[in-house]
Amino acid sequence: MKTITLHEQRQRDTAKAAIDAAPAGAVVHISEAKEHRTDAQNRLIHKWFSDIEKEGAGSSFADIKADCNLTYGVPILTRDNPDWSAAFGYIFGALNRPAQIKALRVLKVPVTSQMGVKQLTEYMDQMQRDYAEGGIHLTDPEAMKYDVPQAHEGD
Repeated sequence: MKTITLHEQRQRDTAKAAIDAAPAGAVVHISEAKEHRTDAQNRLIHKWFSDIEKEGAGSSFADIKADCNLTYGVPILTRDNPDWSAAFGYIFGALNRPAQIKALRVLKVPVTSQMGVKQLTEYMDQMQRDYAEGGIHLTDPEAMKYDVPQAHEGD
């Protein structure tokens, strides 16, 4: 599959040439570029994974991240991206949930990095609601502006 991002006329020319050269029956997909997640969203979601780990949920940061990606991210990506959905279903469909979590963690399957701002906002809103209902209150995003960013091993 060839992807061409249109920035200038030369990319448009390349896209036109690719369409002209495509065989009969080829499928052309045109979509707007997604707005990539922000650094602030990225810092906050990783802080939330740490918050959950500190609450003593009994899981490692990596397992919590993989579980959240499976719970919140996979449904969003499968809904919004048919190619991603087909690949995920083919590779992970026969696995049970613990095996899916382990596979996501060990293989470092990109989930949130595939998301735009709106998708990650949806993921994080649902995550925050669910954990609050379970008695785990995640860091308030407003408080994040006072924190010094720290990398977590394995990110």
